[in-house]
Amino acid sequence: MNNGVYLKAFLATLIVFSAGIATGWWLDQTRIAVAQAELEDLKIQADEARLSLLYLETFKDSPGFCANYGSQLTSQLEGLGALGERLTALQAANKLDSSFYRIKKQYALFSVEFWMHASNYARECNASLVPILYFYPENAACPDCSRQASELNAVKKECPERAWVFAVPIDLDLNAVNALRMQYGLTSVPSLVVGEKAFDGYASREQIDACA
Repeated sequence: MNNGVYLKAFLATLIVFSAGIATGWWLDQTRIAVAQAELEDLKIQADEARLSLLYLETFKDSPGFCANYGSQLTSQLEGLGALGERLTALQAANKLDSSFYRIKKQYALFSVEFWMHASNYARECNASLVPILYFYPENAACPDCSRQASELNAVKKECPERAWVFAVPIDLDLNAVNALRMQYGLTSVPSLVVGEKAFDGYASREQIDACA
């Protein structure tokens, strides 16, 4: 009789344990699927942004161009931020498989591309915004990076419509990211490009000066 009780308890425990594993797997797959869907949306927005660059070259003197271009970029920035938060949640849950890194690489490339669009918008339309490109390591120690991220979050909170921050990992083997760091002579992490200024290392909120 005792053996029967133990067997039933074992089977019940096994069922609960298996259900927990299955639920965890399903949640992980759901998070990845949502991130992939958001990535597909960003791909469409990136295509639209590329078309906007051609539009910029052709109709940059049109009265309505800057307002339309700015509205589009603001929407894209929101989508990029949502995907970034999704990837951060996956990373916090330690779900770092090949799917995660493929999405992360594409996210980094989009961040660079939209930073370029924002820079063009600020220059061509005299927009009162400061594009900020933030370089950090994805898979290496960086004692000052958390402090730098806190400063950037404070800047964004102080003037969200003016400070547009694009965070880009340096260690995903992306040629575009490597070329930009070389362009600005950046060798340290963290490092920043704030408008026309480059900071090779940690920069304080006062140095960033994006809300003035």
